[in-house]
Amino acid sequence: MLLRKQIKGIIKKAAKEFGMSEVVAYTVYYNYWKWLKDTTDGMPKLDELSEEEVNKLNLNFNIPAIGKLTTNYTTIHKVVKSVDKRHGRNQDKEVEATV
Repeated sequence: MLLRKQIKGIIKKAAKEFGMSEVVAYTVYYNYWKWLKDTTDGMPKLDELSEEEVNKLNLNFNIPAIGKLTTNYTTIHKVVKSVDKRHGRNQDKEVEATV
């Protein structure tokens, strides 16, 4: 994980290399990550979709110098089960509401 100090150094270096101000370089850097966050936030809740619906979505993002961020139906449901187990929830059992 990059520290804020490291990110500032990278932005300064990029600004100098491409002949732009640090403000412009920071804006480019910030907007890239903002786009990725907005794109993933705008997706439907993946744990509520069928395998076929998940496979139709583009769940691949290539981040230069980091690599490809990707997921699939199986991974999504493994994570959901793990989180549910950690929080004591069991989706296999139906819970009846008491009145």
